[in-house]
Amino acid sequence: MIKPLIPFCLTLLLALSCGPVPVILPTENFEANFCNFPLAWTVSRGSGITVAVVDSADSNRTARVMQRIAALAPEAACLSWTPVEFLATDHHKRPEIILLMTDIKTQGIVETVKVRTAQNTAILIPVFLGAVQPEQKARLTFIQQARNAGALIVGGHGCAFEIGDFSTWESWPVDLWALNVEVDGGQYRMKGSTIDLPTRHAGPVAAACAALVRASYPHLTPHALKTHLQTHARPLAWGRLRDNGWMPIDTSTAGLTEKAMAWGDSLIASYQAPCLDAALALGRSPAGDGAWCRSLLRCAEAHKTATGRGVTVAILDHLFDKDDKAFTGRTVAPGSVFDELPVWGGRGHGTHMAHELLQVAPDVQLMPVRITGPGHYGNAEGYIRGIDYAAEHGAHVISLSHAPIPPDMQADLDAAIARASEKGAVLVYIHYRGQRHDVVVPGPIEFKTKPISKASLFVIGTHFSSSFPYTWGLSPTAPVVAGVIATMKEVNPALSSQAICDVLHRAGGQCTAQGTPLLDAVKALQLARQ
Repeated sequence: MIKPLIPFCLTLLLALSCGPVPVILPTENFEANFCNFPLAWTVSRGSGITVAVVDSADSNRTARVMQRIAALAPEAACLSWTPVEFLATDHHKRPEIILLMTDIKTQGIVETVKVRTAQNTAILIPVFLGAVQPEQKARLTFIQQARNAGALIVGGHGCAFEIGDFSTWESWPVDLWALNVEVDGGQYRMKGSTIDLPTRHAGPVAAACAALVRASYPHLTPHALKTHLQTHARPLAWGRLRDNGWMPIDTSTAGLTEKAMAWGDSLIASYQAPCLDAALALGRSPAGDGAWCRSLLRCAEAHKTATGRGVTVAILDHLFDKDDKAFTGRTVAPGSVFDELPVWGGRGHGTHMAHELLQVAPDVQLMPVRITGPGHYGNAEGYIRGIDYAAEHGAHVISLSHAPIPPDMQADLDAAIARASEKGAVLVYIHYRGQRHDVVVPGPIEFKTKPISKASLFVIGTHFSSSFPYTWGLSPTAPVVAGVIATMKEVNPALSSQAICDVLHRAGGQCTAQGTPLLDAVKALQLARQ
C-alpha cells in the first residue's frame, strides 16, 4: 500500500506566483504538457542515456513505445530488447534504464532485476500489463519480489487522475503513478468502478522522465533514482465521495475534507500517492494554477488595456453556488430554463467555469443560466432555451461547456444562435458541429489531434485553476476564450459575432513546435480596436 506523502512541493508549486512566469511553449503532445516535460526540457533532454524496451509482443507495439519515449526524452537513445537479451546480464550493453513491458515466463527474472540493479541499471515495471484483475496473485507476487529486488513499479492514472476502486490498489505496491492515456473517461469516477484497461501505457512516460533525470543527475543509483522520482513528484490524493464516486483532490491546494465539502458531499475514503511530474523531478517549479494558460495568453499585459468591465458573460451550465465569491457583486439576471429547478444548486461545474472566466476577464458581470436537469447533463433543448434566455437578458458573450448535440437538432440550435447573434451575443461552444462561422469553437492544444476535438482556436489545456478539480479538460477552454472576447467587447462594443470570430482567428501568437498558433489576448485586443 502506498504511504501518504507530505505535500512537500507546495512551496515549489507556488514559487512562480512570486515572479514572472517564463514563457514555455507547449507541444501538441498531451503526455508532454500534462507531465510538464516542456519545462523539464529546459534542464535535460536525456542526452547520453540509453533506454532498453523489453517486449515480447509484436514489433509494432514496441516501436510505438519507443516513439513515445523519444517524444518525451528526445536526446536519449532507445533500444528494443528481447527477453533473452534482458536475462543476459553478462552482455556488454548495459543501458542506464530498462523498461520491462512484458511478462517473462522464465525462472530467475527477479534475480536478473537484482543483478542489473547492482550494475547501476534502473528497472521500471508497469504494475499491470493487461486489465486490472485484483485476483492476479502470480503477478502480485512477482511485482512484490521485483520491487524488493530494486525495480521501480509504475502505476497508471488517467487524464483526470482516475484510478478506479481503491481496494484494488491497497494490496498492490506502486512506487510512482504516471499518466496512462488508456485510463480515461468519466466512468472511472462512478461509485464501484474499477479500471479494466491496461496500465502498461504509463511505463514509457516514467521511463522518459527517468532518462531526463539520470542525464541531469548521473550520480544517482537506481535506488536513489526511485527515491528522487517519488520525493520530487506531484502529491495527489483521490477521494471517494458519498454520492459522486471517485474524485481527484489536489493536496497541494486544499485539504481532503475541504475539497470534498466544496462539492457538497462528504469524504468517506481517500488514497494518496506521488504522481510523476518531469519539471519537479528536474528541480523546476511548474507554473501555479492557471499561470501557464495566462502566460501564453499574455493576460497580464492584456489587463493593462481591458478586464471585461461592463461586459456580461452568460455561463450555461449547472450547479452554481450563490455564496461563492465569483458571483458576489457581479451577478446579472441569473436564471434556469427549468421552472422546477433553481439556478442556484451548490458548488459544481458551473461555479468552476466562472472561476476560469475570471482569471482572464476579472471585471466581467456573470449571468449563471442553468440548462441541465437533475442529472447534470445537458441536451439540445436545454442549450437552445439557455441561449435564448441569455440573449434576451442582455448577455454579450455566452459560454457553453457541455456535450455535442444530435445532428437532427443542429438546425434548431443554429436558429437559436442566429437569434442571439442578432441581439449582439456571441456563442463560445466547445462541441459545436454546425456550419455557422460566427460560433467560437475553442479547444486545448493537447487535444488538437484527438477525434473528439473539432476546435479551430487553441489555448493550453494544462493547469487551468485549482477551483476545477481536474487538471485537464475541454470544458475550461470555453470560459477562458469567453474572457478574451469580453475584453475585446470592452474596447469595441460594436463588434459583431462574425467580427469577433474573424479577429480571434487572426490573433494567433506563439506557435507550438508543430506550427499551430495559440491565442494571444493582447493581439486580439489590438485587432479588436481596429
